[in-house]
Amino acid sequence: MKLILRVLLALVVVVVVAVVAVPFLLPSGWIAEKVAEQVKAQTGRTLAFSQDTSLSFFPDIALTLKNAQLSNPPDMPEGNVASMEAMRLKVALQPLFSRKVEVQEFRLVKPVVNLLVTADGKSNWRLPETQPGAGQSDSATGGQSGQSFAPTDITLGPLNIEGGKLRYLDERSGTALKIDDINAAISLPKLDGPVAIKGDLVWNGEKVALDFKADEPSALAEDRASSVSFTLAAKPLAMGYAGKISLQQGLNLAGGVNVKTPSLRGLARWAGSPLAPGKGLGPFSVKSSLSYSKDKISLQKATLQLDGMNARGDLAVDLKGAVPFVSGRLGVDKIDVNAYTGSSAEGGGSGGGGGGSAASGAWSTAKIDMSGLKAVNANLSLNAGNILYKKTTLTKAAVALTLKGGVLDAKLTNVGLYGGSAAGALRLNGARQVPSLAGSLRTQGVKAYPLLKDFAGFEWLEGATAITAQVSAVGRSQADMVSTLGGKLNITFSDGAIRGVNIAKMIRGATKNILSGWENEPAEKTDFSVFAANFNIAKGIATTNDLKLNGPLVRLTGKGSVSMPPKRLSFLISPKVVASLKGQGGLDDLSGVTVPFKVEGPWADPKIYPDIEGILQNPEAAFQAFNNLLGGKNGIKALDSKALEKVVKEKTVKKVTKEVEKVLGEDTTKQLEEIGGGLLKDLFKKKN
Repeated sequence: MKLILRVLLALVVVVVVAVVAVPFLLPSGWIAEKVAEQVKAQTGRTLAFSQDTSLSFFPDIALTLKNAQLSNPPDMPEGNVASMEAMRLKVALQPLFSRKVEVQEFRLVKPVVNLLVTADGKSNWRLPETQPGAGQSDSATGGQSGQSFAPTDITLGPLNIEGGKLRYLDERSGTALKIDDINAAISLPKLDGPVAIKGDLVWNGEKVALDFKADEPSALAEDRASSVSFTLAAKPLAMGYAGKISLQQGLNLAGGVNVKTPSLRGLARWAGSPLAPGKGLGPFSVKSSLSYSKDKISLQKATLQLDGMNARGDLAVDLKGAVPFVSGRLGVDKIDVNAYTGSSAEGGGSGGGGGGSAASGAWSTAKIDMSGLKAVNANLSLNAGNILYKKTTLTKAAVALTLKGGVLDAKLTNVGLYGGSAAGALRLNGARQVPSLAGSLRTQGVKAYPLLKDFAGFEWLEGATAITAQVSAVGRSQADMVSTLGGKLNITFSDGAIRGVNIAKMIRGATKNILSGWENEPAEKTDFSVFAANFNIAKGIATTNDLKLNGPLVRLTGKGSVSMPPKRLSFLISPKVVASLKGQGGLDDLSGVTVPFKVEGPWADPKIYPDIEGILQNPEAAFQAFNNLLGGKNGIKALDSKALEKVVKEKTVKKVTKEVEKVLGEDTTKQLEEIGGGLLKDLFKKKN
């Protein structure tokens, strides 16, 4: 700006001298000679232009230079700091006779400004120590002192730029800037006063509206700070700034900033620093105190929004590396992991319990994209109101988060989890071609029903839950992850219930339901004081041999598996049914009768059957168990052997086979048809 003002002042001096020299016949080329002379005196560099320079005197003085080129300083590489198709100056005539200059118009047509900082720190816009009005020779005024005709008061009208271009290169850092199609009106009423610029330009293919004000623009040219305010409005960015700016050793900022973008990825791409492909990093805004120097941004008392998450705190961004490095301490309303892993809240699926729930559907095969984790490196301390992963929600979490090279490590402490507490660690690895995750978790007092419903679609367990888990998985999709899941899980449910089944009632109704199976009854429950198991997990299948339940009317032990890829259960349960509530939570060896049964089918709606396969293999023991169960000591009328034989005759082996097939599968059909009849007949004949 100061360089332009020096050129403007040189032209004004020529105009003043020309007005004085009008009574003398001006020789050909006088204007061109004096313009070049004055610009040299004011700026220390050469102004060249075509010979068709024009000067008119009425009604106002108008000077027009065409194809003008202003050179770099003599001690810098050859080239031009500025060039333009035309430069037009219009000055009011009458005030000149009072030694006052009123510049009515100063127009630059298609100027190209090339700003350069060399490797040794020299800038081509710096100016020599030349005072305005100096450098005029007596010959310039026809033998009179030019100083005596120097203007004492200069008032500037708008400086207009039409179709301009700006190029900036700092050879020290390699920083480059390219701006096209600059159209602006610059208001600078006084040479040493504030400046206001309003207009638009094109940067990296996007039109940008600009409104800029500086209290002391000359300070920027002298590597001093000036108070500045500006707004930028473009499709990828809306920005406002008010504070100090200096250009010493590059751009330096210290003030308040307000930034908003519909896409952080889009903004980075527009700025020439595209982020690695991936999910998230969309809508972003920040309002903060800002400092910027040497590719380091510092935000204090910042209010941020990113991908629907809101945060407050202090943040620093270092832009020097291959990817930005972010550090700081923030309070966040929520951390939505799904936004960056490509997971979906629909993935775990659940819905109202029963065969039609989403939980019974297949795991998603959509590609999980963790490559977004490569976009930045980070070291953050976060206090989050909520953490979301799929449909699982953690509350009031303190998180220490590091992100480097696409690998995210999060340590969680003081986490609220569905009415209880949790601590753990999570690693998401997006650095490899195939993503992976690993985690550990320890919980106390967690409500089982909402946790299992949100995380895995289970809707038939409730109670206070204590979990110790360590798991890992690898895969390109949710389905892959589930099928490779491995680790250990120790889980204990306390003072809860199994929804949808009353085990004691079910066993006592064996004579009615032995052939049709025990259906899930939503209104029924089996209460328990303790329900616990230790699982080993491999390839998505969790197996246990020590399942245990203690309840007021039933005790049971069992073994089996949870097969996560197809979302199915397969357990063999051995219950002991007792006659009263006495002994709730008591010893495992309370008196009772063992009647084994199976739990089979999808975990959202499993079927429960007596263990007919076991009965067929050991009919003596099976008969004794049923006879004791239905005998007098439990207050139940003994079953007549003839009635049992009638059941066998009426409910044929084929019917048995058909019903058992639901549990055991078609492979057992042939075997049952061969041995079923004989064994069942023996079961009753031997006890007649």
